[in-house]
Amino acid sequence: MLGNKSNSAVTNSEGDTCTNLRVSPAHVSKLSSDTVSKYDPLPSTLWVNEDGYILDCCAHTQEVFGFWCDELRGRHISMLLPDLKNTSMLDERGISPALAFLCQCVTPFRGVNRAGIGSAYSITPRLISTSVGRGLMLILRSKIY
Repeated sequence: MLGNKSNSAVTNSEGDTCTNLRVSPAHVSKLSSDTVSKYDPLPSTLWVNEDGYILDCCAHTQEVFGFWCDELRGRHISMLLPDLKNTSMLDERGISPALAFLCQCVTPFRGVNRAGIGSAYSITPRLISTSVGRGLMLILRSKIY
């Protein structure tokens, strides 16, 4: 319960017990980037135009993939998500049926960071309007098994 100051113990899926649920910013900064990216529940967000070229990204996307937003703008989404290389993003009605189908499949998308290390992601596409026309907001969540 929030606001409860008792030291109740919590056990994670590996069987480790934690009695102090507060983590200082100094402790978080000491965690390796592998640990943070493997267990980080925050989604990464990319905005792409109807042809799949990146318009912008959130700060968390920069951390996960190792590229600054300025480096990603104008590059095709397949640079980060190779599985989307030949997939149309939009059709005349909205999100293309091919992309919608792939996003609903059990098989995760393969994402590749700057170092060439791959991770698995689920993608939730959302249709958006941009100053240059239609586009997509792609919400990426790490798939942890």
